[in-house]
Amino acid sequence: MDKALRLVGFTLFLSPLLFLNLASCIPFTTLPSDISNLTSVSRCTSASSWQARGFLIEDCFAAIQHLFIEEVLTNPDVTHEFVAGGTLPETKNPYMITPREYTVSSCTLAIVMLELFGPGELPGVQRRPFAMSDTASFREVYKAAKAVETDCLLPGKRPGWEPL
Repeated sequence: MDKALRLVGFTLFLSPLLFLNLASCIPFTTLPSDISNLTSVSRCTSASSWQARGFLIEDCFAAIQHLFIEEVLTNPDVTHEFVAGGTLPETKNPYMITPREYTVSSCTLAIVMLELFGPGELPGVQRRPFAMSDTASFREVYKAAKAVETDCLLPGKRPGWEPL
């Protein structure tokens, strides 16, 4: 059950949706089996499309805590199906339409299906067809967000994404 979480900033609204600087989203979907070979560095990025006009790291920490308070504390282990907008759920699990955003001032943490990213927009992965829905608990999503915090935000002050 490999999924991805991507952090991009906030300010305006970007078309590919990301998590850590210009209102965007975090990716979330089934990834190819070779995804485990990616290093944390390859999942972090300095691309302007992920950072827009800049962000405060403190806002990103707060966005991750916003996810924890809003979702993990209420439904930590319930498996949800995350579905791209316009797509029908494929399971009987409770479902959530993506993108889902958790914004604090200059930073947005978002859940988005990887299929919505164009060629070259996802660091470390070549463009492929990805699933339009996937399942995970909010505890799993939060763990991925914390990994991005540890691997990308703290050492390099950069946005990134993380397989779930």
